[in-house]
Amino acid sequence: MSSVLFFMRNLSKKFNHVYGRIFSVLLLLIPVALNAELRLAGVFSNYAVLQRGVDCPIWGWADPGEMVHVEFAGHLKTAQADSSGRWQVRLPAMAANPAGQSLSVRSGDKRILREQLLIGDVWLCSGQSNMAWTMRQSARVHPPIKQRIPQAKNAQIRLLALPKVFADAPIEDVDGVWKLANAQSAQSFSAIGYLFGETIQREVGVPIGMINASRGATWIENWLAQGIVEHEEAYAKYRQKRAHDLEKETVTRKDYNFPGSFFHTMIHPIIPYALKGVLWYQGEGNVWEFSLYDQKIVHLIQDWRKRWGQPQMPFILSELAPYRDYSETAVDSHRCRFGVALAAGAQRAGHAWTITITDGGEQKDIHPRYKEIPAERFSALALNKVYGKDGIAHGPKLASWTVDGGTIVVDFSSVGAGLEARAVNLDGHALSAESVFGFEIAGADQHFQRVAAKITGPNQVTVTAPDGIEPVALRYAWAGFPLCNLYNSAGFATYPFRTDDWAWPTPKKF
Repeated sequence: MSSVLFFMRNLSKKFNHVYGRIFSVLLLLIPVALNAELRLAGVFSNYAVLQRGVDCPIWGWADPGEMVHVEFAGHLKTAQADSSGRWQVRLPAMAANPAGQSLSVRSGDKRILREQLLIGDVWLCSGQSNMAWTMRQSARVHPPIKQRIPQAKNAQIRLLALPKVFADAPIEDVDGVWKLANAQSAQSFSAIGYLFGETIQREVGVPIGMINASRGATWIENWLAQGIVEHEEAYAKYRQKRAHDLEKETVTRKDYNFPGSFFHTMIHPIIPYALKGVLWYQGEGNVWEFSLYDQKIVHLIQDWRKRWGQPQMPFILSELAPYRDYSETAVDSHRCRFGVALAAGAQRAGHAWTITITDGGEQKDIHPRYKEIPAERFSALALNKVYGKDGIAHGPKLASWTVDGGTIVVDFSSVGAGLEARAVNLDGHALSAESVFGFEIAGADQHFQRVAAKITGPNQVTVTAPDGIEPVALRYAWAGFPLCNLYNSAGFATYPFRTDDWAWPTPKKF
């Protein structure tokens, strides 16, 4: 099975995307052709990590009606293959175990054996290019990550990168190869995913499995089940654009941009592999429709949870990194409005949280090198919200603001021991810790301008308006590439915010 998938995947890479799509569709036929064999789903390879503390599904295929016996960690479970040949058992909840164990699957005289499986926590990281960005790619231009690669040697961390193929309909299986974390496997893995796993393993002390299901230049529609995109109102413009492209018979490098294209191949075939949670970093492809993203991310979270049978599965989501040339004048920001929509969606979905990375961008590169920043903030939220670690786990957020003449007093939550102005260098822009940067005010004319601010209390900043301006609205870190330096004592950056509700027409393109 794995050798066939490996051949098909690599063959598709040698052709352009039109031929690649043909080969991805052929992958749909593989499970049917091999139904006569006893098979274990590809995600269960040697070195896999199984999720602790929950019933753990194990599945595969056999002849219809065949009895299949699964043994692992002293447990024996039996299932009968259904009319399509699929079988599934559920192992009982097990405690974390750092010792490698064998998984045995038997049916008649046929047997499959997988070795060196651990029991711990499994995290799925998904999204587009900034999640897919590897340790090697960052290391080329960023010494701190380059230095981390030789240190990557931990048999308690296992990495699974799923093939980046796409298809018109869901495929049933993937060619999964779990790898021990070492310099070679880590450098080709998602930088955010690996660095997150490294931190969680060190802090929690259990085996960690990281599954990377991400692909550059994708839209959220590619990661959603096809039926959602085809029927929900939020995707009307997407459907219109898709229909227009098909009518023109447009063939581009993005010919995979259709509903469910990567859900079919990188998400569906690993369901219901038990997970601890999901890291999501996507949005560059959807940022110009920021007003709809809150609905779309809720659709994705709710649908994935339902399909996994994990109604409270944690999701941690990243705002987009700053990008574009710094502007000397105040401007509105699609990136910031996207972040607000993302946070609103996370709040509505529940058991979901967002990180901010205002200090992790580059003006000229949509793929910033500083992947340790989102990794650290994903880790902090996971340790706090999922693992129950005490302390501040994210940056300050706007709590309240009051206006008294030309003065605005702003109160924040999540300040730890207090707010701090930090000396930072944002892609060549050096900001001093002597001043607080990033605040803007506007009067009734809705014209924003940058203003001076100072920390006046542990959780308080005072903003002073220029003479003659009566402020009615306040923004912070509100730009494509903002210069801002307000943090809490734990070193987390303040989330961008605005107090106005003034509309901004959605631009046409990114």
